[in-house]
Amino acid sequence: MKPFIRVDDRLIHGQVVVGWGSELNPDYIILSDDEIASDETESELYLLGVPFEFEGKVLNFSETVKFLENNDHKNSIIVVKSPRSVLDLINLGLKVDTLNIGGMHSKENKLEINHYVYINRSEYDDLLLLKEEGINIQIQDLPGERMFNMKYLMEQWEKHEKQN
Repeated sequence: MKPFIRVDDRLIHGQVVVGWGSELNPDYIILSDDEIASDETESELYLLGVPFEFEGKVLNFSETVKFLENNDHKNSIIVVKSPRSVLDLINLGLKVDTLNIGGMHSKENKLEINHYVYINRSEYDDLLLLKEEGINIQIQDLPGERMFNMKYLMEQWEKHEKQN
């Protein structure tokens, strides 16, 4: 079973556990991040946000790929910080068909794609690499809300580039 993979810089929070968790009913909600996985206190804080009906895990990228290989019959939500994290998982052997882009929030030097996705040049380039890999990129904050595709993101980026 292919995991649902979401880029969301807030990682485990209400939209993931209530919105997507209720829709997808996963066995596991996995935060995949090398830095956070190496910090036991931070990992435990994130796991506090996982409701009892799901099993939460904080794994580094390599552990995530191995865990999914050994549990491919289970339904999982994988949450990562950035498109770069998805590329790291792919480079370790994870097969990805579809990628959900959720919250990538406003920070300095980021372009607003919509009210919950802001990206910089590096993130845009990473998303283009993912698109070139044949990955279906879907921009959607919650199930049932309007979904945007990579073409929309590229149009917004190009429109901004022409203005500057």
